[in-house]
Amino acid sequence: MTKLRARFLRAVLAVELRRRVRSRRSAWLLSGYLAVMGAVMLGYLYVSTGPNVVSATSRELFYLLSTLQLVMVLFLTPAVAAGTISGERERQTLHVLLTTNLTAAEIVVGKLVSSLSFLVLLVVASLPLYAIVFVYGGVSPALLTAAFAFFLFTMAVVGSFSVLASALCRRTSAAMVTSYAAVGAMVIGTALLAQFVRLWWERFHPSAPPAGGFWGDGILAFNPVWSLWSMFSFREEPVGGLPLPPVALYVLGYGVLALAALATASIAVGRARVEG
Repeated sequence: MTKLRARFLRAVLAVELRRRVRSRRSAWLLSGYLAVMGAVMLGYLYVSTGPNVVSATSRELFYLLSTLQLVMVLFLTPAVAAGTISGERERQTLHVLLTTNLTAAEIVVGKLVSSLSFLVLLVVASLPLYAIVFVYGGVSPALLTAAFAFFLFTMAVVGSFSVLASALCRRTSAAMVTSYAAVGAMVIGTALLAQFVRLWWERFHPSAPPAGGFWGDGILAFNPVWSLWSMFSFREEPVGGLPLPPVALYVLGYGVLALAALATASIAVGRARVEG
């Protein structure tokens, strides 16, 4: 029975992957994304140095490409994952999916993996662009590996939040708005809250400002852009008082939240199966 369920789950994933990858829109999106990334890279090289490229410029280009890649992940993940469950409900096919032998958790995880598959393809397809960075040096393969691992983890986190919104909302539009609100809280909300905490602490505790920096940096650790930049050592001074590096706090904190989101989405799908 376990082998049959595993085979059925792989079949569902295969159908989802073929449906997403074979569409003409996916091909145009992949081509356009790589064209934009390549244009940004070549334009930056031309404007900053002309024909003379040094390792420092190569590092700056790597930081720029990685930041653009992260913005792509944050912007596109809700668009492809927010309709995984709600879309089935709108097409009135959710009840058909719930009659299979798959558990609610398997349905949720399968939908998450299939929805993120194309974004993983986008990230992997940009690897040749990073090869130009290695031509001029200044960036280690370990840093590139860490950056791509960061992208994939952030993609999984945002995808988990989007699947939860899709399971709780009856309309895809509402799920998408909720997903983008979560991304806004991750990027803009954490930055504003950290600045507010710093100002509040300096206003009411002027004799002990380092604690304000401690709480501010702790909140900023959950900002994906700031955590990525901290991994690139943009900050020369140490992150004062934090028990772990910002990236470690980012992974631990959002890892727990992503698992909780998937568990809640599984409960919501299981409840729909009982009610249906």
